[in-house]
Amino acid sequence: MIFFATIPVAFLIVAMSSGNGEYGMIASLFPFLIISGLPLLFFIWSLIDLIILQKKEMNRYID
Repeated sequence: MIFFATIPVAFLIVAMSSGNGEYGMIASLFPFLIISGLPLLFFIWSLIDLIILQKKEMNRYID
């Protein structure tokens, strides 16, 4: 899954962005959430879409 492949990249970017002293926590969390959160959102979106399409396909055969 792409989500598990992006976690090491997200940690690498968090480690590179943690040198900012003024906004340390925000500068560290924002890249992590973008890089690891977007594939997770796309996965959830596609899973919901797949479930909805399967229900529509099953309802077509029932009617």
